[in-house]
Amino acid sequence: YTTAYDMALITRYALNEVEGFRKYWSEDYHEIAPTNKQPETRFFGTQHSMFVTSDFYYEGCNGGKLGYTEEANHTSVTSAERDGKELICVTMNSQKYEKYEDTIALFDYCFDSFQTVTLSKRDLQGFKIPVYNGEKQVQEVLIYPDNGVDVLLHRQYTADDLHLYYDLPESYLFGETIAPTLRVSLEEPGSAMYQDLGAYPLQFSVNDLEDA
Repeated sequence: YTTAYDMALITRYALNEVEGFRKYWSEDYHEIAPTNKQPETRFFGTQHSMFVTSDFYYEGCNGGKLGYTEEANHTSVTSAERDGKELICVTMNSQKYEKYEDTIALFDYCFDSFQTVTLSKRDLQGFKIPVYNGEKQVQEVLIYPDNGVDVLLHRQYTADDLHLYYDLPESYLFGETIAPTLRVSLEEPGSAMYQDLGAYPLQFSVNDLEDA
């Protein structure tokens, strides 16, 4: 058993982290060469109708996967990208064509209702954190905003509605993993978005102290 949210997380990971996954995810045609078990070349076309010419073609759709079992009924996972925003939509317990209609409706809503808001360098803080080897400071970590952070927000919100929490220690131990992050959330929860908007890595450099 799984959930639509689980499938979305798995797909996001595969699209962003698994080398070569996008190639097969977006293929509408594929050939399998003859093998020792099958002497003839096999030809396959996708059954997903949103990124090939069909009544359900969707501009920006860049791949997807269909499924069916008697228990789950028709299911689909589909991705689409427009104006730099890539979305993943999962449908379960659907019907043959309703999965496309629902996916299109959800994509349209999200592309129309959400926008990228950039937290500029001036919106972010910089930090200088000491690194100790025992009781002696041997380094310092310089955390600095570079090109800002992009956050996807529903159009009813602005940057003024965001709460920024810097997840970093007062000091590091020498050899410790350094992974400062910025956690972004909404000041007040609403019906259009989750309150927690995720964590973003912060850029940093490490300086050795001359007298260490």
